Amino acid sequence: MTVEKGGIGAGTVLHSSVTVMGREFPFRQIVSEPEPGRVILETNMDTGQYSKFIFEPLNGGKQTRITISSEFPVSPGFTGVIDRLTTAPMARKMFTKELQNLADYVANKAASRS
Repeated sequence: MTVEKGGIGAGTVLHSSVTVMGREFPFRQIVSEPEPGRVILETNMDTGQYSKFIFEPLNGGKQTRITISSEFPVSPGFTGVIDRLTTAPMARKMFTKELQNLADYVANKAASRS
């Protein structure tokens, strides 16, 4: 991932790519914060596809629940059928890894403070 502009919060522009079934898909995204500190949107600047990250404080702010959801445009025809069958499982796998990365980061931060 390469940050083109910004780097923290709304207005950040980045580009990266993901490889799916041997095919590379490059993308550019812009970050917005419809609810600053609570909701972050990463929107693909070419397709409109977006991922929403919702941060909910729990336990008096000692914990945070993070919910990730996405909307993916579906191609027409046979490609659309394949999209509908494969996109959700692949996204679920990527987001599970992303949530684990966040959990590891928080655990390492907490351990370094001890």
